[in-house]
Amino acid sequence: MANRQNPFEEGEYQQVLLARQFKKGDKVFKHTGYSFPGVIACVFETLAGDIRVVVESTTPQTQGMLHIFNPQQLTLDDWEP
Repeated sequence: MANRQNPFEEGEYQQVLLARQFKKGDKVFKHTGYSFPGVIACVFETLAGDIRVVVESTTPQTQGMLHIFNPQQLTLDDWEP
């Protein structure tokens, strides 16, 4: 078997996996610090190559507010009442 080289730089592979975990329309919540439940508006890469996730708030007091997070701060919210 041929020895394959990793096409990703150190840490980049984890960023790619995190980006694939989230997609537009997914319900998520911020699991660290303050609470921020919402829906993903988009996932993008910064000029530095870091993945960021834009979440639109779904709480009545801040509904529609957009916030940018690191993927590590978010958890998919798949709970359905």
